[in-house]
This record gives sequence, structure tokens and C-alpha cells, in this order.
Amino acid sequence: MAKRGQKKHVKRIAIPKAVAIRNKKEHVWVTKSKPGPHNHKHAIPLSVLLRDILQMCKTNREAKTIINNRAVFIDGKVRTEEKFPVGFMDVVHFNGEDKYYRILVEKHGRLIPAEINADEGKEKIAKVVKKFTYKKNIIMITLHDGKTIKADNNVKVGDSVVVSLPDNSIKKILRMDKGARCLIKGGKHSGTIAVIEEIMQKGTREKEARMKTKEGEFTTVTEHLCVVDDRIRGA
Repeated sequence: MAKRGQKKHVKRIAIPKAVAIRNKKEHVWVTKSKPGPHNHKHAIPLSVLLRDILQMCKTNREAKTIINNRAVFIDGKVRTEEKFPVGFMDVVHFNGEDKYYRILVEKHGRLIPAEINADEGKEKIAKVVKKFTYKKNIIMITLHDGKTIKADNNVKVGDSVVVSLPDNSIKKILRMDKGARCLIKGGKHSGTIAVIEEIMQKGTREKEARMKTKEGEFTTVTEHLCVVDDRIRGA
């Protein structure tokens, strides 16, 4: 029999590690996120976020009703797709409520919503993963959530930018440099807040950084770092 494309669901027991579902044996199936700004291995389907993590409803049907009523905003924009992938640093807001959440990562590598205030909910921190020149020498950058926005030569790959929502204009640049405060978003130190002591490049190998915390020092690849400001707290 010929393949009919990708599966639209996944067994609950095999759900990606990033999705913080506690009882994986309660049901057989769970919603699988669609292609979007985040890889499905590092994202939470919107309906799963509402039902299983925030526990705003008890069934998937109730989650769909909330979503179809245009009550959910991701990064300042209404999302009406139950399988929309919600990922690292996304800002979630519910229409008619004063509740805002930022999606962070905890020590086991799972994505968790952290409640924030309304002022924080108007901005987002995103890591720069690509920089290129567009027509008429316009500098463009691509962020870790897939967005491509205008910038200038002051921004470098690896830096983080604070952008306003939902227009994504750059408010501040957070440099990846010695002394920068970072949230570790991958590896065995996930969820840790640490300060860069030194960035090292050994031949053609990936850049590494020596990090310092109150507990001591460790080394990790710079890919796992996201430079943040004081408003972000570790898991």
C-alpha cells in the first residue's frame, strides 16, 4: 500500500520529550503539531497546551472551541489551528483575560509556561540564527522561531533581540559575549541560568562556551545558549 503522507497524530507514549505530559498511558493517542515556526520535536501542539499543560479544559473538543473562538494569541497574533506548534520563548495570551505566559525550558528539557505580566507580554526575546543581505542591501535576520525581520550590521548571529509584539520591531540587542546572562535551552544543563566566562573556537568544531553559575562552571556548545535579560528566571 502506498504512503498517504505524514501521520496527523502520534501515540501518547511516543510524544516528544519537550511536551510535558505527565501520564502518558492515560490515552493511546495525542495531537501531533503541524509544520510551523518550531520543529515538532521541540514544540507543544496548541490544543495539548490548553488541555494537558495549562488545564484550561478537560477534552480536546473543549480546547478546539476555545481556539475556534479566536481566544488564543501566540506572539500577539490570533491562532485558530489546534495543531499550531508553540515553542521556546513564545508568548501566549488569552483574549479577555489578564494572563500571559512565556514558554521556557526546564531542567529535563521540557517546555513549560511561565506566567508573566502584561508589560512583559508585549515583548519577546528571540535568538538570531541567520543573517543575510536582501535586495538593495537590506540586512535581514532569521530568528529561532522562523521569523525573518529587518535589522542592521550591529546584530550578529548568536545574539538575542528583544522584539515588540506583534509587529516584531527590534527594541534591544542582547550580545552573546563574555558576561552575558544566558538560559541554557538544550543539553544536560537545560533550564539553567548561567553567565558566559569565555567563548572558545577549536578548529572547525562548533563554538563552545565556558559558563559560570553559583554552583560552579561547565562547558556547553553555543547552540544551546540563548542570551536573556533579568526578567527571565531559570527552572
